[in-house]
Amino acid sequence: MATIDVGKIKFVWRGAYAAGTAYTVDDVVSYLGSSWVNIQAGTGQTPANGSSYWQVMAEGQTTLTTNGDLLTVTGGSQTRLPIGGTGTVLKATSGTTVGWEAASGDSTHKPLGTNIPSYANTTNSTTYGTDGKYPWLADYANNYIPYDGLPNASLSPVKRDRNEGFVSGAMYFMYLNENHEICHRGYSQYTMGNTYNTYSMNMETTMALSMEFGGMQQGEYFVRLWYSQYSAWAMTNKGDLWCFGENDDGELGLGDTVARFQWVRNPYLGVNATNNGVTCRVSGFTFGFKMGYEGQGTNTCHVILEDGRVMAWGYGGTGQIGDGTTTSKIKPTLISALSSVDICQISAGYQSTLYLDTAGNVWGTGADNQGIMQGTARTAPFQMSGIDNCVQILCYAGMGYSADYTSNMFALQADGDLYGIGYNNYGALGIGSTTPVAAWTQAGGSLNFAAVQCSGEPEYTSTLAFEGTPGDLYNSTNGLPIYMCGYNGYGQCMQGTTTANQTSFVQPQTDVYGSNRSVVMSSSADGTLSSNEMTFPRSNIVKAWGVREGSYTSSTWFFLDNQGRLWKSGYSETEYNFQSNSAAVSYSNAQPDHNNWMHTLSSGTTYAGKVAETIEDLYCQGHYYSAYWNMFIRTSTNEYWSRGNNIHYIYGGYNTATKHKWSRWNLN
Repeated sequence: MATIDVGKIKFVWRGAYAAGTAYTVDDVVSYLGSSWVNIQAGTGQTPANGSSYWQVMAEGQTTLTTNGDLLTVTGGSQTRLPIGGTGTVLKATSGTTVGWEAASGDSTHKPLGTNIPSYANTTNSTTYGTDGKYPWLADYANNYIPYDGLPNASLSPVKRDRNEGFVSGAMYFMYLNENHEICHRGYSQYTMGNTYNTYSMNMETTMALSMEFGGMQQGEYFVRLWYSQYSAWAMTNKGDLWCFGENDDGELGLGDTVARFQWVRNPYLGVNATNNGVTCRVSGFTFGFKMGYEGQGTNTCHVILEDGRVMAWGYGGTGQIGDGTTTSKIKPTLISALSSVDICQISAGYQSTLYLDTAGNVWGTGADNQGIMQGTARTAPFQMSGIDNCVQILCYAGMGYSADYTSNMFALQADGDLYGIGYNNYGALGIGSTTPVAAWTQAGGSLNFAAVQCSGEPEYTSTLAFEGTPGDLYNSTNGLPIYMCGYNGYGQCMQGTTTANQTSFVQPQTDVYGSNRSVVMSSSADGTLSSNEMTFPRSNIVKAWGVREGSYTSSTWFFLDNQGRLWKSGYSETEYNFQSNSAAVSYSNAQPDHNNWMHTLSSGTTYAGKVAETIEDLYCQGHYYSAYWNMFIRTSTNEYWSRGNNIHYIYGGYNTATKHKWSRWNLN
């Protein structure tokens, strides 16, 4: 009788899978925590989903290792998704993946956050990226796209090195929301608020795009935003530049001087535009911050292309464009004098421009106000002498109230040595005198610095520098000591006086302003109260922002310490912080800014709410002369808080009363 091979009549357990073992049909093995049955004989065929040799019999549990883990599939294989952070929600992050993200409301209202640090890691060996030397520049080759919802960041390692945006008395505010749309609130000049007339808008409107020079590419969206007076510019993730508004001097770069009432794409720039056979994709943008008493009017624009070349356009009456002429340009013009170097920073003022190349050399062009171009007016960039291996430049040039054009400039070397040049009234350069200098002169004596910032109108500049070496402030949690010099007419330098001249860099006093205003309390057994005044942590400052709260001379400083607390010095428009209301106050010592982040604990951070929320960035803008100033805080939860003049409903709501305290932005 014939014999029939019926094979195995039950599964045969073979233990853990071994690559050198021969397996036959119905053998069962364990592999990566699951059991697998053989469906085709073979040797060295590793069990896997989709294999023609194995099928999974029972999924194992070892993929999940921690309470709260979820199981998902990536690339056809089961993978562990660790539990997210407190308050996060599970979202589809693409068409095929899921992940944990912060809970959010309507993305058309929610402000966009940032991946650009307030202070760059300038000594890192990595070039681009959030922790790189140049986090303000896009690196398209490696898919790094810097983004920021707040406007007017500098093209330098200190995001708010001169934290003043100028608009007219008809106040408005633009920002990017989480959906990367350009939003507007306030005065509706040039149809900013999508209305034909100049109505004031008390709620967000997303601004319209024109197809005059073509529209967006597939997958393109806005990532950066700048504006000055009624002209505005925005970068996209593809390296295109869009523009809007006033165009009297060709500042929109569109080849004409016609204003635009909708956002239009600049056809001379972007991934599809070329100049001399090279793509003109934009890596970074800045305009000429005008600063000072005459803060309105002409604009000059500059871009760094992805290959390090520079193009500029707009007002060029003093050679600040750098093309060898003193004429304005209505479309982007290649700056040939810089063609042999790669530019990584541009700092531009009203009549002059500074450039920094990747080798650390400083270049300058424009008017020689108070000797800032080393004694000779320039129409094309020249390499400046007396400094080298620099990591930060700051051109703080504008029009003074009584001194015509006033310009002081700074260059910080990699070793921490700080140099100044130009106008030096009230000792703003920190070189020990009030005499202008036409050569780069070391400031701060033997001190080394990590970063330099300025505040106030250029004739009345107050200067702040962090002690340390460049890069120390990147992701710093403990902070650094601060030093100040320059104009002190409102107590900005925190020396207990309003004596105007402060010619050398000095540390602020630790005393707080006033008595029994900001204290740490204790009581004895019989209930007797005692108190100790808070002290200003001048050696533990994490971030600083120069702002204005009034006219051209009345500047203010805000400081964030390592406990998340906000302090201020200088001019305060109206004092509502103590037992009674009073008129304007000059804080000649530090004042703990009374807000939801203030506390008197010895360590840690506190916020007056259940969900932790920290101050991340602060932006200031206003009218060049009047008290029409307003400030915006962005927090770690991407919320806006605001204070200051509320003309044209810029903070939302149904009245225009000035806000004297920080309050969460009304998004209705």
